[in-house]
Amino acid sequence: MGSDDPIYVVQTSTKAIQRCLLMTTDPGDLVLDITCGSGTTAHVAENWGRRWITCDTSRVAITLAKQRLMTAVYDYYELAHPHEGVGSGFQYKTVPHITLKSIANNEPPAQETLYDQPFIDSKRLRVTGPFTVEAVPAPTAVMSGEGLVISERNSLTTDHYPLTTAIARSGETLRQSNWRDELLRAGVRAKGGKLIEFIRVER
Repeated sequence: MGSDDPIYVVQTSTKAIQRCLLMTTDPGDLVLDITCGSGTTAHVAENWGRRWITCDTSRVAITLAKQRLMTAVYDYYELAHPHEGVGSGFQYKTVPHITLKSIANNEPPAQETLYDQPFIDSKRLRVTGPFTVEAVPAPTAVMSGEGLVISERNSLTTDHYPLTTAIARSGETLRQSNWRDELLRAGVRAKGGKLIEFIRVER
């Protein structure tokens, strides 16, 4: 089922995701989407008070999902127990479930909870909560004694080291050293695109 107003080539309708989400999760649960696309699952999860993790191999998809979440505005739902947070659930509307048996026996009808209709606090609105965007570092070109070698920045390479048992014993330490060197060289990109550079990175 496609979206009525898509921003991505294979964007799923929010109604389809919402139906699945409400049937299988409760407020505060964690939702994982391994192919986020335009971020519909994360968008719906955020709307209904679920935590989420979403990922994609496409930088375009990640950028669209990030923009969609950062510009979204959601209704503020009334909490069942405000002091316990969203994990306590919402206050939902209920309707009477009237059956022939309840009418014949003059019994009060049971109440059915409408989990897709929580009470909305019209005086407040919500925006997306804090989240981070993580990425695998791109491959880098390094010079070895045998010429140019392409390797992953976050992988353990042995291009500059003799193949001895010492590497196997110090693999994790060696990898951490590579990470520190890369952090010192590249720095960290902060909010607003500002680059944070380090003078020294210690273990």
